[in-house]
Amino acid sequence: MRNDMFSVLRRSPFSITQTRRFAVRICGMVACLMMFAVVSPNVAQAFSDEELRNIAEQLNDKSSTKQVAVIEEMAADGDPRVAPILQAMLEGDLYVLDSDEHVVIATKKGKVYTHIDIISGEEAGESSSKELDKIKVNNRLRGALRDALATLNLWRLRDDRKNSERDSPVSSVVLEARVNAVAEFVVAKLNAPHVLALQEVENRAVLDRLADQMAQRGYRYRSVLREGNDPSGMDVAVLYRSPVKIGAVRTLFSDQPFHGHALYSRPPLVVALEAPLAANLVVVHWRSARDLKKAWVHEKRQTQAALLANWVTAQTPPLIVAGDFNTTWDAGRFSDSYERFEQSGLLNLWQSLPEKERYSFRHRCRPQALDHIWVTPGLKTFVSKVAVSRGNAGRYDSLYGSKGVAPVSDHDALVVYFER
Repeated sequence: MRNDMFSVLRRSPFSITQTRRFAVRICGMVACLMMFAVVSPNVAQAFSDEELRNIAEQLNDKSSTKQVAVIEEMAADGDPRVAPILQAMLEGDLYVLDSDEHVVIATKKGKVYTHIDIISGEEAGESSSKELDKIKVNNRLRGALRDALATLNLWRLRDDRKNSERDSPVSSVVLEARVNAVAEFVVAKLNAPHVLALQEVENRAVLDRLADQMAQRGYRYRSVLREGNDPSGMDVAVLYRSPVKIGAVRTLFSDQPFHGHALYSRPPLVVALEAPLAANLVVVHWRSARDLKKAWVHEKRQTQAALLANWVTAQTPPLIVAGDFNTTWDAGRFSDSYERFEQSGLLNLWQSLPEKERYSFRHRCRPQALDHIWVTPGLKTFVSKVAVSRGNAGRYDSLYGSKGVAPVSDHDALVVYFER
Protein backbone atom coordinates (compact mmCIF):
# COMPACT_ATOMS: atom_id res chain seq x y z
CA MET A 1 0.00 0.00 0.00
CA ARG A 2 1.39 3.39 -0.96
CA ASN A 3 1.95 6.02 1.68
CA ASP A 4 0.76 8.80 -0.65
CA MET A 5 1.35 12.50 -0.08
CA PHE A 6 0.35 15.74 -1.73
CA SER A 7 -2.80 15.64 -3.81
CA VAL A 8 -4.66 18.11 -6.01
CA LEU A 9 -4.01 21.78 -5.37
CA ARG A 10 -6.59 24.46 -4.80
CA ARG A 11 -6.57 27.90 -6.33
CA SER A 12 -3.38 29.95 -6.11
CA PRO A 13 -3.60 33.10 -3.97
CA PHE A 14 -2.10 35.16 -6.77
CA SER A 15 -4.55 36.72 -9.21
CA ILE A 16 -2.16 36.67 -12.15
CA THR A 17 -1.91 32.91 -12.03
CA GLN A 18 -5.55 32.01 -11.36
CA THR A 19 -6.00 30.39 -14.73
CA ARG A 20 -6.45 26.70 -14.15
CA ARG A 21 -9.72 24.93 -13.81
CA PHE A 22 -11.15 23.79 -10.51
CA ALA A 23 -9.67 20.32 -10.64
CA VAL A 24 -6.19 21.84 -10.60
CA ARG A 25 -6.98 24.57 -8.12
CA ILE A 26 -8.00 22.34 -5.22
CA CYS A 27 -4.50 21.82 -3.96
CA GLY A 28 -4.10 21.20 -0.33
CA MET A 29 -3.05 19.38 2.64
CA VAL A 30 -4.26 16.59 0.44
CA ALA A 31 -1.25 17.60 -1.55
CA CYS A 32 0.68 17.34 1.66
CA LEU A 33 -0.51 13.76 1.86
CA MET A 34 0.39 12.82 -1.65
CA MET A 35 3.61 14.40 -2.80
CA PHE A 36 7.20 13.30 -1.99
CA ALA A 37 6.15 10.42 0.28
CA VAL A 38 8.51 7.64 1.06
CA VAL A 39 6.90 4.86 -0.92
CA SER A 40 6.77 1.51 0.77
CA PRO A 41 4.81 -1.56 -0.36
CA ASN A 42 3.94 -2.57 3.19
CA VAL A 43 2.90 0.63 4.97
CA ALA A 44 0.43 -0.15 7.73
CA GLN A 45 -2.68 1.94 8.29
CA ALA A 46 -1.73 4.42 10.99
CA PHE A 47 -5.27 4.94 12.30
CA SER A 48 -7.49 2.12 13.43
CA ASP A 49 -10.91 2.14 11.74
CA GLU A 50 -12.54 3.56 14.85
CA GLU A 51 -9.84 6.22 15.31
CA LEU A 52 -10.16 7.38 11.72
CA ARG A 53 -13.92 7.63 11.92
CA ASN A 54 -13.75 9.54 15.20
CA ILE A 55 -11.17 12.05 14.05
CA ALA A 56 -12.96 12.59 10.73
CA GLU A 57 -16.11 13.50 12.61
CA GLN A 58 -14.17 16.30 14.29
CA LEU A 59 -13.77 17.95 10.87
CA ASN A 60 -17.32 19.18 11.45
CA ASP A 61 -16.38 21.07 14.60
CA LYS A 62 -17.82 24.60 14.87
CA SER A 63 -14.37 26.02 15.65
CA SER A 64 -12.15 26.57 12.60
CA THR A 65 -9.14 26.49 14.95
CA LYS A 66 -10.14 22.99 16.00
CA GLN A 67 -10.76 21.98 12.39
CA VAL A 68 -7.30 23.16 11.35
CA ALA A 69 -5.74 21.15 14.18
CA VAL A 70 -7.67 18.05 13.09
CA ILE A 71 -6.61 18.49 9.45
CA GLU A 72 -2.96 18.77 10.44
CA GLU A 73 -3.17 15.76 12.76
CA MET A 74 -4.73 13.66 10.01
CA ALA A 75 -2.21 14.79 7.41
CA ALA A 76 0.77 14.17 9.66
CA ASP A 77 -0.29 10.63 10.48
CA GLY A 78 0.42 9.18 7.05
CA ASP A 79 -2.68 6.96 6.75
CA PRO A 80 -3.38 6.67 2.98
CA ARG A 81 -7.14 6.71 3.64
CA VAL A 82 -6.87 10.33 4.78
CA ALA A 83 -6.07 11.75 1.33
CA PRO A 84 -9.49 11.12 -0.30
CA ILE A 85 -11.24 12.46 2.82
CA LEU A 86 -9.43 15.78 2.69
CA GLN A 87 -9.75 15.96 -1.08
CA ALA A 88 -13.51 15.48 -0.73
CA MET A 89 -13.58 18.23 1.86
CA LEU A 90 -11.88 20.59 -0.59
CA GLU A 91 -14.29 19.62 -3.35
CA GLY A 92 -17.34 20.12 -1.14
CA ASP A 93 -18.16 16.42 -1.11
CA LEU A 94 -17.71 15.68 2.59
CA TYR A 95 -20.93 15.33 4.55
CA VAL A 96 -22.31 14.23 7.91
CA LEU A 97 -25.20 11.76 7.96
CA ASP A 98 -28.06 12.98 10.12
CA SER A 99 -28.94 9.41 11.11
CA ASP A 100 -25.69 8.45 12.89
CA GLU A 101 -23.47 11.56 12.53
CA HIS A 102 -20.89 9.57 10.58
CA VAL A 103 -18.79 11.40 8.03
CA VAL A 104 -19.15 10.18 4.44
CA ILE A 105 -18.00 11.20 1.01
CA ALA A 106 -21.13 11.86 -1.03
CA THR A 107 -21.66 12.63 -4.69
CA LYS A 108 -24.93 13.57 -6.31
CA LYS A 109 -26.45 11.14 -8.82
CA GLY A 110 -29.75 12.37 -10.09
CA LYS A 111 -31.94 13.30 -7.13
CA VAL A 112 -29.98 11.32 -4.53
CA TYR A 113 -26.48 11.31 -3.05
CA THR A 114 -24.37 8.17 -3.16
CA HIS A 115 -22.22 7.57 -0.07
CA ILE A 116 -18.62 6.40 -0.05
CA ASP A 117 -17.55 4.95 3.28
CA ILE A 118 -14.37 6.69 4.49
CA ILE A 119 -13.02 3.48 6.01
CA SER A 120 -13.50 0.99 3.19
CA GLY A 121 -13.66 3.38 0.27
CA GLU A 122 -16.70 1.50 -1.04
CA GLU A 123 -20.25 2.62 -1.79
CA ALA A 124 -22.39 2.49 1.34
CA GLY A 125 -25.90 3.63 0.47
CA GLU A 126 -27.86 6.64 -0.72
CA SER A 127 -29.55 9.65 0.88
CA SER A 128 -31.55 12.68 -0.05
CA SER A 129 -30.09 16.14 0.47
CA LYS A 130 -32.30 16.54 3.56
CA GLU A 131 -30.49 13.65 5.25
CA LEU A 132 -27.01 15.13 4.83
CA ASP A 133 -25.17 18.14 6.23
CA LYS A 134 -22.21 19.41 4.21
CA ILE A 135 -18.97 20.15 6.05
CA LYS A 136 -18.33 23.72 4.94
CA VAL A 137 -14.88 25.09 4.12
CA ASN A 138 -13.90 28.72 4.71
CA ASN A 139 -10.76 30.55 3.62
CA ARG A 140 -8.83 29.62 6.74
CA LEU A 141 -9.54 25.94 6.19
CA ARG A 142 -8.54 26.24 2.55
CA GLY A 143 -5.22 27.59 3.76
CA ALA A 144 -4.79 24.58 6.05
CA LEU A 145 -5.77 22.24 3.24
CA ARG A 146 -3.18 23.63 0.86
CA ASP A 147 0.51 22.81 0.94
CA ALA A 148 3.17 24.88 -0.77
CA LEU A 149 6.86 25.68 -0.71
CA ALA A 150 7.93 29.29 -1.21
CA THR A 151 11.24 31.10 -1.52
CA LEU A 152 11.63 34.75 -0.54
CA ASN A 153 14.51 37.18 -0.05
CA LEU A 154 13.72 39.27 3.06
CA TRP A 155 15.78 42.34 2.08
CA ARG A 156 18.28 42.26 4.92
CA LEU A 157 15.92 41.55 7.80
CA ARG A 158 18.14 42.52 10.73
CA ASP A 159 17.81 43.36 14.42
CA ASP A 160 18.43 46.51 16.46
CA ARG A 161 21.89 45.54 17.77
CA LYS A 162 25.31 46.04 16.17
CA ASN A 163 26.68 42.52 16.02
CA SER A 164 29.72 43.14 13.81
CA GLU A 165 31.75 45.94 12.34
CA ARG A 166 29.83 45.78 9.05
CA ASP A 167 26.42 45.35 10.68
CA SER A 168 23.92 48.19 10.25
CA PRO A 169 21.27 47.71 12.93
CA VAL A 170 17.81 49.23 12.61
CA SER A 171 15.83 50.92 15.35
CA SER A 172 13.58 48.81 17.56
CA VAL A 173 10.58 50.58 16.01
CA VAL A 174 11.66 49.66 12.47
CA LEU A 175 12.45 46.10 13.53
CA GLU A 176 8.99 45.63 14.99
CA ALA A 177 7.32 47.19 11.96
CA ARG A 178 9.32 45.06 9.51
CA VAL A 179 8.69 41.80 11.34
CA ASN A 180 4.97 42.57 11.50
CA ALA A 181 4.89 43.47 7.81
CA VAL A 182 6.73 40.33 6.71
CA ALA A 183 4.45 38.14 8.86
CA GLU A 184 1.40 39.77 7.34
CA PHE A 185 2.82 39.31 3.83
CA VAL A 186 3.49 35.61 4.39
CA VAL A 187 0.03 34.98 5.86
CA ALA A 188 -2.13 37.30 3.76
CA LYS A 189 -0.32 37.25 0.41
CA LEU A 190 1.29 33.81 0.39
CA ASN A 191 -1.39 32.04 2.45
CA ALA A 192 1.19 30.72 4.93
CA PRO A 193 3.09 28.07 2.93
CA HIS A 194 4.11 25.05 4.96
CA VAL A 195 7.77 25.53 4.03
CA LEU A 196 9.52 28.88 3.55
CA ALA A 197 13.05 29.03 2.12
CA LEU A 198 14.35 32.43 3.23
CA GLN A 199 17.37 34.57 2.38
CA GLU A 200 18.82 37.66 4.08
CA VAL A 201 17.77 37.16 7.68
CA GLU A 202 20.34 38.14 10.28
CA ASN A 203 20.03 35.55 13.03
CA ARG A 204 17.88 32.99 14.78
CA ALA A 205 16.46 35.58 17.19
CA VAL A 206 15.05 37.66 14.33
CA LEU A 207 13.72 34.52 12.65
CA ASP A 208 12.01 33.41 15.86
CA ARG A 209 10.54 36.86 16.29
CA LEU A 210 9.04 36.54 12.82
CA ALA A 211 7.68 33.11 13.70
CA ASP A 212 6.09 34.56 16.84
CA GLN A 213 4.27 37.16 14.78
CA MET A 214 2.90 34.51 12.45
CA ALA A 215 1.80 32.46 15.46
CA GLN A 216 -0.28 35.42 16.52
CA ARG A 217 -1.97 35.13 13.14
CA GLY A 218 -2.76 31.47 13.70
CA TYR A 219 0.24 29.76 12.06
CA ARG A 220 2.91 28.18 14.24
CA TYR A 221 6.23 27.96 12.42
CA ARG A 222 9.48 26.42 13.58
CA SER A 223 12.79 27.90 12.53
CA VAL A 224 16.06 26.56 11.13
CA LEU A 225 19.14 28.74 10.73
CA ARG A 226 22.87 28.11 10.80
CA GLU A 227 25.22 31.06 11.06
CA GLY A 228 27.38 31.55 7.99
CA ASN A 229 30.37 33.65 6.97
CA ASP A 230 28.74 36.91 5.90
CA PRO A 231 30.58 39.87 7.51
CA SER A 232 27.29 41.76 7.74
CA GLY A 233 25.56 38.79 9.35
CA MET A 234 23.07 37.76 6.65
CA ASP A 235 22.06 34.10 6.55
CA VAL A 236 19.70 31.72 4.80
CA ALA A 237 17.00 29.96 6.81
CA VAL A 238 13.90 27.79 6.76
CA LEU A 239 10.55 28.22 8.46
CA TYR A 240 8.19 25.25 8.49
CA ARG A 241 4.91 24.37 10.14
CA SER A 242 2.81 21.32 10.87
CA PRO A 243 2.45 18.72 9.49
CA VAL A 244 5.97 19.10 8.06
CA LYS A 245 8.63 17.26 10.02
CA ILE A 246 12.36 17.55 9.46
CA GLY A 247 15.45 15.51 10.23
CA ALA A 248 19.11 16.38 9.90
CA VAL A 249 20.20 19.96 9.20
CA ARG A 250 23.61 20.90 7.82
CA THR A 251 25.40 23.45 5.69
CA LEU A 252 27.47 22.88 2.58
CA PHE A 253 30.94 24.28 1.81
CA SER A 254 31.12 26.41 4.96
CA ASP A 255 34.91 26.06 5.09
CA GLN A 256 35.55 26.13 1.36
CA PRO A 257 38.22 28.79 0.72
CA PHE A 258 38.39 31.25 -2.13
CA HIS A 259 41.47 33.47 -2.47
CA GLY A 260 41.93 33.66 1.29
CA HIS A 261 38.25 34.14 2.11
CA ALA A 262 35.16 31.95 2.35
CA LEU A 263 33.74 30.88 -0.99
CA TYR A 264 30.23 31.09 0.41
CA SER A 265 29.34 34.04 2.64
CA ARG A 266 25.98 32.35 3.07
CA PRO A 267 26.60 28.59 2.83
CA PRO A 268 23.76 26.52 1.34
CA LEU A 269 21.49 25.15 4.06
CA VAL A 270 20.38 21.53 3.69
CA VAL A 271 17.25 20.46 5.55
CA ALA A 272 16.07 16.87 5.39
CA LEU A 273 12.30 16.97 5.03
CA GLU A 274 10.92 13.74 6.47
CA ALA A 275 7.16 13.99 6.75
CA PRO A 276 4.82 14.30 5.08
CA LEU A 277 7.34 14.90 2.32
CA ALA A 278 10.63 13.08 1.96
CA ALA A 279 13.18 15.22 0.15
CA ASN A 280 16.32 17.21 0.79
CA LEU A 281 15.69 20.94 0.60
CA VAL A 282 18.70 23.15 -0.16
CA VAL A 283 18.37 26.89 0.45
CA VAL A 284 20.73 29.01 -1.63
CA HIS A 285 21.91 32.62 -1.76
CA TRP A 286 24.75 33.10 -4.22
CA ARG A 287 27.16 35.99 -4.57
CA SER A 288 25.60 39.06 -6.22
CA ALA A 289 26.66 40.35 -9.62
CA ARG A 290 28.06 43.59 -8.24
CA ASP A 291 31.44 44.28 -9.89
CA LEU A 292 30.82 41.39 -12.27
CA LYS A 293 33.36 42.84 -14.72
CA LYS A 294 36.08 41.98 -12.23
CA ALA A 295 37.57 38.57 -12.93
CA TRP A 296 37.48 37.39 -9.32
CA VAL A 297 33.73 38.12 -8.99
CA HIS A 298 32.94 36.10 -12.09
CA GLU A 299 35.25 33.32 -10.89
CA LYS A 300 33.60 33.22 -7.47
CA ARG A 301 30.11 32.97 -8.93
CA GLN A 302 31.21 30.24 -11.31
CA THR A 303 32.92 28.31 -8.53
CA GLN A 304 29.81 28.49 -6.33
CA ALA A 305 27.67 27.23 -9.20
CA ALA A 306 30.04 24.45 -10.16
CA LEU A 307 30.54 23.19 -6.61
CA LEU A 308 26.81 23.02 -5.91
CA ALA A 309 26.05 21.49 -9.32
CA ASN A 310 28.62 18.75 -8.72
CA TRP A 311 27.17 18.09 -5.27
CA VAL A 312 23.67 17.82 -6.74
CA THR A 313 24.71 15.24 -9.33
CA ALA A 314 26.14 13.06 -6.57
CA GLN A 315 22.90 13.03 -4.56
CA THR A 316 20.10 10.51 -4.49
CA PRO A 317 16.82 12.22 -5.34
CA PRO A 318 14.34 13.66 -4.50
CA LEU A 319 15.93 17.10 -4.18
CA ILE A 320 14.66 20.68 -4.12
CA VAL A 321 17.07 23.60 -4.47
CA ALA A 322 15.49 26.99 -3.83
CA GLY A 323 16.59 30.53 -3.17
CA ASP A 324 18.15 33.70 -4.54
CA PHE A 325 20.69 32.60 -7.15
CA ASN A 326 21.49 36.13 -8.35
CA THR A 327 21.57 34.86 -11.91
CA THR A 328 19.18 34.14 -14.74
CA TRP A 329 19.07 32.88 -18.31
CA ASP A 330 19.94 34.66 -21.56
CA ALA A 331 21.82 37.56 -20.01
CA GLY A 332 25.39 37.12 -21.24
CA ARG A 333 28.13 37.04 -18.61
CA PHE A 334 25.51 37.42 -15.88
CA SER A 335 24.06 34.05 -16.94
CA ASP A 336 27.28 32.04 -16.81
CA SER A 337 26.63 30.76 -13.27
CA TYR A 338 23.04 29.91 -14.21
CA GLU A 339 24.19 27.90 -17.20
CA ARG A 340 26.79 26.08 -15.09
CA PHE A 341 24.26 25.07 -12.46
CA GLU A 342 21.79 24.03 -15.14
CA GLN A 343 24.23 21.23 -15.98
CA SER A 344 23.28 19.59 -12.68
CA GLY A 345 20.25 18.07 -14.41
CA LEU A 346 17.64 19.69 -12.17
CA LEU A 347 14.53 21.23 -13.68
CA ASN A 348 13.74 24.91 -13.21
CA LEU A 349 10.09 25.44 -12.31
CA TRP A 350 9.93 28.88 -13.91
CA GLN A 351 9.23 26.94 -17.09
CA SER A 352 5.78 26.16 -15.70
CA LEU A 353 4.76 29.83 -15.95
CA PRO A 354 3.96 31.89 -19.04
CA GLU A 355 7.09 33.54 -20.39
CA LYS A 356 5.96 37.07 -19.54
CA GLU A 357 5.53 36.09 -15.87
CA ARG A 358 9.01 34.60 -15.41
CA TYR A 359 10.55 37.23 -13.19
CA SER A 360 10.96 37.96 -9.47
CA PHE A 361 13.12 41.09 -9.61
CA ARG A 362 13.51 44.27 -11.63
CA HIS A 363 16.92 45.71 -12.46
CA ARG A 364 16.67 49.17 -13.99
CA CYS A 365 13.04 48.39 -14.77
CA ARG A 366 13.97 45.20 -16.61
CA PRO A 367 12.34 42.02 -15.24
CA GLN A 368 14.71 39.23 -14.19
CA ALA A 369 14.25 35.81 -12.62
CA LEU A 370 16.85 35.80 -9.83
CA ASP A 371 14.92 33.52 -7.47
CA HIS A 372 14.55 29.92 -8.55
CA ILE A 373 13.12 26.59 -7.43
CA TRP A 374 14.82 23.60 -9.02
CA VAL A 375 13.67 20.00 -8.59
CA THR A 376 14.90 16.58 -9.58
CA PRO A 377 13.11 15.29 -12.71
CA GLY A 378 11.11 12.74 -10.73
CA LEU A 379 9.41 15.51 -8.76
CA LYS A 380 8.32 17.41 -11.85
CA THR A 381 5.37 15.06 -12.30
CA PHE A 382 4.06 16.17 -8.90
CA VAL A 383 4.08 19.86 -9.77
CA SER A 384 0.54 21.09 -10.23
CA LYS A 385 1.10 24.82 -10.20
CA VAL A 386 3.79 27.45 -9.88
CA ALA A 387 2.88 30.97 -8.77
CA VAL A 388 4.71 34.22 -8.21
CA SER A 389 3.55 37.03 -5.95
CA ARG A 390 3.48 40.57 -7.22
CA GLY A 391 3.93 43.92 -5.51
CA ASN A 392 7.55 43.83 -4.33
CA ALA A 393 9.86 43.86 -7.35
CA GLY A 394 10.71 47.25 -8.76
CA ARG A 395 9.18 49.40 -6.00
CA TYR A 396 12.46 50.83 -4.77
CA ASP A 397 11.20 54.27 -3.74
CA SER A 398 8.52 52.71 -1.55
CA LEU A 399 10.88 50.04 -0.24
CA TYR A 400 13.52 52.49 0.93
CA GLY A 401 11.00 55.11 1.99
CA SER A 402 9.16 52.67 4.25
CA LYS A 403 12.39 50.96 5.38
CA GLY A 404 11.16 47.59 4.19
CA VAL A 405 7.60 47.75 5.48
CA ALA A 406 5.65 48.40 2.28
CA PRO A 407 6.81 46.54 0.30
CA VAL A 408 8.70 44.04 2.46
CA SER A 409 11.34 43.13 -0.15
CA ASP A 410 12.78 43.99 -3.53
CA HIS A 411 12.05 40.41 -4.62
CA ASP A 412 8.72 38.75 -5.36
CA ALA A 413 8.10 35.34 -3.84
CA LEU A 414 8.13 32.18 -5.94
CA VAL A 415 5.79 29.41 -4.80
CA VAL A 416 5.36 25.85 -5.97
CA TYR A 417 2.32 23.63 -5.37
CA PHE A 418 2.29 19.87 -5.76
CA GLU A 419 -0.15 17.10 -6.53
CA ARG A 420 0.15 13.37 -6.91
